[in-house]
Amino acid sequence: MDKKIMIGLLVTLLGLLVLSGYNSIESGAQAGYPPTVPHSIENRQNCLMCHESGVMGATVTTHPERPNCVSCHVTQ
Repeated sequence: MDKKIMIGLLVTLLGLLVLSGYNSIESGAQAGYPPTVPHSIENRQNCLMCHESGVMGATVTTHPERPNCVSCHVTQ
């Protein structure tokens, strides 16, 4: 394969990798801290009803075994 084409493909791939991780930290989160809850939690005591399976676009949790979400995730 032509060297210029290879370099172009590598640059494109690297760019895609960088852009795909650009928004990886959820809204309100700072590096080293869990994401904040971007909605009211009033009358919503069972976070896993939505966050276990991603109901209505909710972020799917990576740790459903933890029993108390708001001990780490605070509201905005």
